[in-house]
Amino acid sequence: MARKILKRTKQYNLPIIIESCEEGGYFARCPTFPGCHVEANSIPKAIEYIEDAISAFIDSYKKHGDPLPAEILQYETTEERIPLQFFLPVRVAL
Repeated sequence: MARKILKRTKQYNLPIIIESCEEGGYFARCPTFPGCHVEANSIPKAIEYIEDAISAFIDSYKKHGDPLPAEILQYETTEERIPLQFFLPVRVAL
């Protein structure tokens, strides 16, 4: 049986906005990081791609010694093993 290695991780619960595109597909962005946006053919892919983009932004900030945006700190939690979570605003036509 394989064992999972526990390591210290940091979780950032960040707001994500996903909108449908007129030409088809979806546009996802994280307003916490200006310029952090992706396009995808489906909502699950948009979530996957924006997760990767956010990770790249955080890695870049850390690599260059830049402080993370102030608003990210209000979402920060630290635990050992946690899933990545998003706030997804969803509009439903009534």
